[in-house]
Amino acid sequence: MGGTGNNNSRFSMLVKCPKCNAECHEEDSQTYECPKCGHQEPTDYGKVRTFLDENGNATAMEIARATGVPIGKIHSFLRNGRLEIPEDSDTYIECKRCGTDIRYGKYCPECANILKKELQDAFDLGTVGAVPKHNTGKMQFLNRDTRNQYTYDNISSYYKL
Repeated sequence: MGGTGNNNSRFSMLVKCPKCNAECHEEDSQTYECPKCGHQEPTDYGKVRTFLDENGNATAMEIARATGVPIGKIHSFLRNGRLEIPEDSDTYIECKRCGTDIRYGKYCPECANILKKELQDAFDLGTVGAVPKHNTGKMQFLNRDTRNQYTYDNISSYYKL
């Protein structure tokens, strides 16, 4: 397994400094740093990256044993694209949609393209509703005007309510 890049975490994890017991903040995706004494501790991702940098490719089980990082977290790094399985590996992870072998991520390229198309079709502009400017509490008909834009006619103009 090798790294695919340095993705910073969106949420800062808090850990206690082993030297002064202050709250350390995630400095980058690989390091926690104590703002009080400056002590640095590796994150789980940092431990995995350091192990791979020093030892080369390894299985998830070997990485977990050597670093103490849970295997589930290593799989999470694979699924999030932070680690990748080498091209010549004997084992891979599976695409969540079709089950084909992939080196990292959640979906194979073919399934990702299908899902992207389905999502684009689901958000076709003709099916996206309008947000009301004010609420009259009355039902309305949706009609097209000559400029191919939608206008609303209050149902009460058609029926005496």
